[in-house]
Amino acid sequence: EVLGIDVKQNGLTIAGDIVKELNGNHGIDNFKVKLNGWFNEGLMGNIATSIEVEDVLGGDDGFKQLVQFSKENNVTLFPDVELAFAYNDESFDGFDAEEDCVRTIDDRSARKKIYDPVWQGFITVTPGEAILSPYFMKELYNSAYEDYSEFEVGSISVGSLGEYLSSDFNEENPLTREDSKELTIQLLNDIKKNNSKILVNAGNEYTLPYATDIIDMPLDDSRLLISYATVPFMSLVLHSYKEYTGMALNLAGDYDYYLLKTIESGASPYFVVAMNNISELKQYNYSSIEEYYSVRYKIWVEDIVASYNDINEAIKDVQSATMLKHDILTKDGKVAKVVYDNGIAFYVNYGESAYAVEGTDIVVPVNGYVKLNAANEVVKVWEGVK
Repeated sequence: EVLGIDVKQNGLTIAGDIVKELNGNHGIDNFKVKLNGWFNEGLMGNIATSIEVEDVLGGDDGFKQLVQFSKENNVTLFPDVELAFAYNDESFDGFDAEEDCVRTIDDRSARKKIYDPVWQGFITVTPGEAILSPYFMKELYNSAYEDYSEFEVGSISVGSLGEYLSSDFNEENPLTREDSKELTIQLLNDIKKNNSKILVNAGNEYTLPYATDIIDMPLDDSRLLISYATVPFMSLVLHSYKEYTGMALNLAGDYDYYLLKTIESGASPYFVVAMNNISELKQYNYSSIEEYYSVRYKIWVEDIVASYNDINEAIKDVQSATMLKHDILTKDGKVAKVVYDNGIAFYVNYGESAYAVEGTDIVVPVNGYVKLNAANEVVKVWEGVK
């Protein structure tokens, strides 16, 4: 029963207003809210060698009010502090791009690249994100935490630490990816000492002893034609041990498909939303955040509520159960069965026709599921999004 909301470039009071609306008007509770772009000039702001909450977000006082509101309303707040990448290098900020960034094999500052299907290759996004050296990450965290600790949040998001790992060809202090992993583990250990809850993206294996929450965890395969079926391995391993989500439902290419995939994987629903200035996210020079193409809260609120209710009804009684097994039932890999250790089971059908379970009178609808209780009785037939 967890709904993740990533609130971007909006007043912190708006984050509270969203929670109030979804809770008061729609009965949704137990929120986990990740905040991005909340300090040092926003999403692509200055590096976190110090933290200055944006004035338009209420400044320090506004942030403290949000922290207090969260504690009083069963909201886990995860303000994101970027420790793996940097956008800007300003004078006297304690950061030197020449010394503190990863170096390429030809001794250039390394930049984050993404695959561009138009150019069919990897490109550097604009403005470029410099990759920070793991040697510098610990120093950066210590500087940031001096300011962050004053807010007494008790939880933190260090999202990119769970997703990215880079080698470093610095001639004086070279690092293999294994070296970088060990330094990241040491950093996560320090972060855990300071914070009771830690959120990361994706959930690389070495972060699992430290992360309590994972977003953007892969729930699916590439879905290429040569792919036969998806086995939710991470869900099988982590269910009931960690809180996790797949990708944001409102950013999925096929909403209905991914909603069913979320149910199959026992994951929590996750949405990325913004309230104001949505057009700013579409600026050409902001290509590094152009993925947020459909995040306006007002047009998604009904889907948030409906999806929460659908997912909550399906998996609320298996949240503390271990996922015992996952079986593929058809040759085309479109129908699967998931069984939990409390006896509850699901048949899910991604095929183009209804599926009749052999030896039973159970029929699994297209793009839907059938839920069985511990006595192997049908308790829910879901025919997908209406």
